[in-house]
Amino acid sequence: MKAVVINYSGNVGKTTVSRHLLSPRMNSAQVFTVESINSDGTEDQIVRGKHFAEMLETLANLDDAVIDVGASNVEDFVGLMAKYRGSHEDFDYFIVPTVAKDKATNLSRDSYQKQRVMNNTLSSLSRERKFAHLSN
Repeated sequence: MKAVVINYSGNVGKTTVSRHLLSPRMNSAQVFTVESINSDGTEDQIVRGKHFAEMLETLANLDDAVIDVGASNVEDFVGLMAKYRGSHEDFDYFIVPTVAKDKATNLSRDSYQKQRVMNNTLSSLSRERKFAHLSN
């Protein structure tokens, strides 16, 4: 199983969910960190958004993996997924951690708008996947 943990906002628990909730329950799946800022020095493999194709090749050889997409790389990651048609099908789940309303009200308008764009893009890719199954 391959799961992507993604959100435009920082501090919503993406890394915590990836490392401490998902990976241990997925046969200690390797965690790929797609991040260009706020690296915390862990031993996880750090992949920049521009290395998307290389990451897809590596993932093809793994049974289980968790992809932790940091807020600074969400736009690149989703854009590359749209560019590499069908690449969203390489992932079994997209997990979008959220926070309590009190914390969420502190999000900037820009973060909110970016989150809406990401949600629309993922919805579009999901519809594309459903129609692809119907045509087969």
